[in-house]
Amino acid sequence: MSRYEIFALKYAGPVKKCGAHLMWQKDWDKAGAGNFYFWCVKNHERTIIVDTGVAPALAAKRGLPNFIDPANLITRLGLKANSIEHVIITHLHWDHAGGAKLFPRAVFYVNEKEYLFWARDKAALTPPFEFLSDKSSINYLKGHKKRGRLVLVKKDQQLFPGISVMAAPGHSPGLMAVVVNTQKGRAVIGSDAAYVFKNYEQNWPSDIMYNMADSIRSLARLQHQASSPVLLFPGHDIKMAEDFPEVANNITRLA
Repeated sequence: MSRYEIFALKYAGPVKKCGAHLMWQKDWDKAGAGNFYFWCVKNHERTIIVDTGVAPALAAKRGLPNFIDPANLITRLGLKANSIEHVIITHLHWDHAGGAKLFPRAVFYVNEKEYLFWARDKAALTPPFEFLSDKSSINYLKGHKKRGRLVLVKKDQQLFPGISVMAAPGHSPGLMAVVVNTQKGRAVIGSDAAYVFKNYEQNWPSDIMYNMADSIRSLARLQHQASSPVLLFPGHDIKMAEDFPEVANNITRLA
């Protein structure tokens, strides 16, 4: 059975957040914080990047503090962005897909419902949704589709030995989590199905969601998939940078 290590790469942050941003309609009077991450899943056979971070121009536009170009950050793991062959994008919000151009040789894997919403649905062009996305990255992926380098995932499935994807909608129309076999057990990169570990602990979603009922169902579904709660990783928790072994500056080993 193929087993992998999982690394969290912090490309920006911390950013101060209202507690109600992390826990929907709760903790209005509390301060919180979040980091921006993408992930690397690797063993001696293959390397998979999960999400892309953002390109420098987008980081400047969004005012991200302590930004590190993801293409430079992965060199700390001995990798080169222009050599990465496979990128799984959990969802198409700007902070998870805004660096697609940084991986020019990659084949991208995106949930079909997620892609169709952002690429074709007129609702995606309204201001609230436009705020959550990056049009240039969406257009870049449209071009990849024409070139046969965008794989639209229609169902839960294994993409590589020991690496599967599963639907976890709610935060976005077609968010998908990545399930990884590790030495510690079955780990789940849940991305923004939850912002912080506390969302899973209290079965309470964060504040940005496409469909609340789906979001709550996805929290439960992902908890069932992980071998233990410590192997279920959210999208923005500062604990991923603070409570796990650091292997390089701004990179920690999660499993």
